Amino acid sequence: MKIVTLFIVLMTLISCDDRGSDSSKLDLRVVETKVPIVLLPDNLTLQEYLLKGNKFLLDNEFENAINAFSQALRLDINNIEAYNNRGIAYKSIGEFQKAIDDYNSAIDINPSYANSYNNRGQLWENMKVYPKALYDFSKAIELNPIDPIAYYNIGNIYGYMSEYELALENFNKAIENNPEFPDAYYNRGKIYEELKMFEEAKLDFQKVEELNK
Repeated sequence: MKIVTLFIVLMTLISCDDRGSDSSKLDLRVVETKVPIVLLPDNLTLQEYLLKGNKFLLDNEFENAINAFSQALRLDINNIEAYNNRGIAYKSIGEFQKAIDDYNSAIDINPSYANSYNNRGQLWENMKVYPKALYDFSKAIELNPIDPIAYYNIGNIYGYMSEYELALENFNKAIENNPEFPDAYYNRGKIYEELKMFEEAKLDFQKVEELNK
């Protein structure tokens, strides 16, 4: 029986003005954009291009974000933030291979950067290349064992594969690491339904309503 999940894609945006804290999470879907292309001046600093790119991302102006991050890379070819965030922009307009290429570049520069593994894993998941997605999410957890998003994504994949016990185990870890993660409760509730654990499912759905108030 196929699971129906409330699935969100959580991409990890690196913010150049908040390097000391956890990266913000964006809910980004593939969308069509019809916003004017902004021609940026050639004399901005690296940080100015990065800030503009992040602002364009948050405003769903993905082509403009790509341009700003490309300008940043013109100044610093090894800038992980620009590769990671340009990958998010490419993903958001359906340019999956270009997004993967950017995540690959970020990982090549810093093989210990968990966020790019997580983001690349989400692309493999979108493309239904589950073994590669599981590898990337597992690598993200190896590098950041308290990351709830990676556990959540692994739970989704095992759910798609009808591996319900493994899905449950990973949703449990996601909730353990973030007790206020409504989508993890919802998807765990769907797994409980598949396992005929209806009381547990009911409690999880009630928790979703509580957290969404």
